[in-house]
Amino acid sequence: MQDIAKRFYYLDGRLYKVGTTILGDDSNTNSAGYRRVCWDRGKQGRVRVLVHRLIWFMHYGEIPDTFIVDHIDGNPLNNKIENLRLTNKSGNAQNRLCNGYWLDKRTGHYYAAIKLNNVVTYIGTYTTKRLAREAYLDAKLKLHPVISNRLFTKEI
Repeated sequence: MQDIAKRFYYLDGRLYKVGTTILGDDSNTNSAGYRRVCWDRGKQGRVRVLVHRLIWFMHYGEIPDTFIVDHIDGNPLNNKIENLRLTNKSGNAQNRLCNGYWLDKRTGHYYAAIKLNNVVTYIGTYTTKRLAREAYLDAKLKLHPVISNRLFTKEI
């Protein structure tokens, strides 16, 4: 990663080619919407690196194998360093949009639960989905302290 990092510089969430004002990450995104940069090494082949991983590397160094660079706000195009965090797979899943509750059609009640480190914790039983959602969000604030505000704006 060091070789490709030398070819770019970081400015406000974007990568530019060294010695120019040309964006290095402008038009190349993968199918999931993440920006990437490419480096053609001739006979050695082409290298593609996800921009958020490269930006993290440029600021903090190597990324351990068991860790993921996560976009805190969930936007894969927002590669500002303050929007990136190093986390594990479980921590990355905390940014997912989910209701945190389900309806039991037999009883008509809503059940709320939350998952952390592959352990599901039952929160409670509620008469409305709004109450179940609020209980889930309260638990999420306590158990998942670094999460995106977008999780709290989802309408029921």
